[in-house]
Amino acid sequence: MPSDGALTSFWLVFVLCSALSSARSDGGSVDGDSKGPLARVRALLRRVVARGKVEDATANDLAWFSNLTVPHRWFTHFYVVGCAVNARALADALGDGGARARARSLDVAAAIVVLVLFQAHLVRRLCESALVAKHRPEATMHAGAYALGLTYYSAATRSLAGAALGVGSTASAAVAVAPSRVYIVYGFALIGVALFAVGNYRQNECHRILARARRAGSDARAYVIPRGGWFERFSCAHFTAEVVIYFGLILIVVPSDIALGKWSAAALAAGSGGALAPVALCAAVVANLTVAARDHHAWYLKRFHDAYPKNRTAIFPRIAQRAPPL
Repeated sequence: MPSDGALTSFWLVFVLCSALSSARSDGGSVDGDSKGPLARVRALLRRVVARGKVEDATANDLAWFSNLTVPHRWFTHFYVVGCAVNARALADALGDGGARARARSLDVAAAIVVLVLFQAHLVRRLCESALVAKHRPEATMHAGAYALGLTYYSAATRSLAGAALGVGSTASAAVAVAPSRVYIVYGFALIGVALFAVGNYRQNECHRILARARRAGSDARAYVIPRGGWFERFSCAHFTAEVVIYFGLILIVVPSDIALGKWSAAALAAGSGGALAPVALCAAVVANLTVAARDHHAWYLKRFHDAYPKNRTAIFPRIAQRAPPL
């Protein structure tokens, strides 16, 4: 099983790649040389992450590399893998030799709650992807993005719930936590569960809106402006909801780590904290979705011009109100 340090490093590389792919929105490199090494790396990364309507804007770059694609409907495979990995982790955490041996550990209890919630989220997304989502018949995604997605959902569970799976420190059960701190941890956990529920509800609403918009199009290739729900404020409201979901999960698992001293300077310096992977995962989610939302927002502005609602932002309030064109 990967260590907390390995998982944290993976997510930080993920963040770095997201930053590089968005270094310049005009196709040039950071240093101004459109054919420099940074520009080539950026072009490769953007081709990997581009899909759907944004993919069309990069299809003429790196022709041989662009042809390495798989059907976009394979997106469902991510949730099949995620459900299987998370269910196995939950079974291990609750089984003999698992979390029950450390039942008094605050971080293990939080991790098990996260595993249960994440399983519910993955099952919902699997059902949506298989039964609700509507894709253009010719829609594809890059094979690199497909491989990355499978890796993502294999690593996310271990990152979020490492305490229940033996990742990081194993001494937390012996740490005494003051009752006042326990109540604070419980309070953050309740807020996290509430955010998780709101995020899932809103994301389901967003995907139903997108599916209805696709069915309402004049043909299978048509795009319309999504309307209703959080789409009245954000171009990629489903991404906004995803960030809310992960932030909710972080509020469940991280406060217990802090209460147990896993965020102390000594624990982090020794590499025994086991607390950084969840935060690094959340950072990777925010970085990836922010880049994707910015590209989608720019595409909407270019496609619909003045017909597109001027009050909408890409993913967060007052960020990228008017993104540059692709």
